[in-house]
Amino acid sequence: VAASVMATPSSTEPANRSLSTIMLHRLNSIAAHHGGKVSLHSRLFAQWMHRAYPLECPYPHVSGKTRLLDIDDWSRAGLNALASAENMAAYAGANASAWKRGRHGWTNKSRPIENTAWSYEEEVFVPA
Repeated sequence: VAASVMATPSSTEPANRSLSTIMLHRLNSIAAHHGGKVSLHSRLFAQWMHRAYPLECPYPHVSGKTRLLDIDDWSRAGLNALASAENMAAYAGANASAWKRGRHGWTNKSRPIENTAWSYEEEVFVPA
């Protein structure tokens, strides 16, 4: 699985990339949780794929733990559903013009250290 992901490009991730030690450890943990095999239809694997392809694979929330808000819900709550390039850059700690160009100034060697939360709650979407 890791070799396939490393070799497979997307619109935002290059081919022939390296996966972090944390990513490989998490993939091995998913396999260990399922008796040595990676369950492709599991929430943990979907979460792992979200980390591998964050813009292509949606985050797999645990069933029943979230509720989607549409634009009307945001408006009723007094929230703005739109953000400018400047606003996004401020949250990301980057240059707004880089966001407008689609470049965040990262190279493969300078990417941020992975410090995202990881949920260990598992669900299998298709019976094994």
